[in-house]
Amino acid sequence: SFSIREFLQNNSLGTNMALNFSDYTQFGIHSPVSRYLLVSWYFLVLCSSLIGDTTILIATTRNAFRLHKATVTVIQNLAVCDLVMSMFFVLPGIVSLIANSWVMGTSLCYISGHLCYYGITVGSFMVAMMTTSKYVLLKFPLKGGIWLGEHAVKVCLGLWLFCLYSPIFFLSLGYKDFAFDFRTYNCMYGFHSDAWIVAKPLLALLGGALPNATIVTTTILMLRKAKRAARKDLKWQGMITVFFTVAVFMTSFAPFTLYHIIEPFMDNNPADAPSHHSETRRLSRDTH
Repeated sequence: SFSIREFLQNNSLGTNMALNFSDYTQFGIHSPVSRYLLVSWYFLVLCSSLIGDTTILIATTRNAFRLHKATVTVIQNLAVCDLVMSMFFVLPGIVSLIANSWVMGTSLCYISGHLCYYGITVGSFMVAMMTTSKYVLLKFPLKGGIWLGEHAVKVCLGLWLFCLYSPIFFLSLGYKDFAFDFRTYNCMYGFHSDAWIVAKPLLALLGGALPNATIVTTTILMLRKAKRAARKDLKWQGMITVFFTVAVFMTSFAPFTLYHIIEPFMDNNPADAPSHHSETRRLSRDTH
């Protein structure tokens, strides 16, 4: 009989980078104009993130927003996640685009790779926390508001600790399995261990399906609750903040999620492509 394991193996879920994405000829941006246009866009994103997230963190500590404490706490944690992604993904991407290769050393390649996967996972759960807490506030305005106000920091800390499962997976199944990837002009994980045949779908379920399903479900419940409530009883500033955050998050991550769903079913076996591991070894030699 055709087992699930055979299906996963045949669809390359355990060998995500059988294609050599470190091959400049196949995947690099050959036009200098295109590269510098992308540098300009990345630079705009970096500046927006640094200024915007810093402003949010300063403003929330001074109680500039008239929002519930739980919502403010989640916004602060999302700002931290965004800063992590900016410093360890966008900034290295700018440097790599200018140099047209990875020039920041093997250690930073590993560190930035692990932190980016961790930041994406935490960010997903923080948005889910935001929509869930807002629904609880609508459903149980008194008891829910008091409980969330007292425990919001603990819940967010718990999410940071829970999401450590992501770097633990990567560290235990090959912490050096990173190489420069011309698709993103950053270091990306290779997923070469056979254990990823099972671990990768599990990570996708925990870090992708679970928070996104929570976001969609609680947002629908929120809309239904808001529709039934009297207009004057709703705090629209908080509702608009949550809906805007969800819209931005879903728009940003929908293409990323869709790509990683489709990618395993693509033809990832070119006969003449050099291996991902050979690029990892080359990267190590070039930076020592």
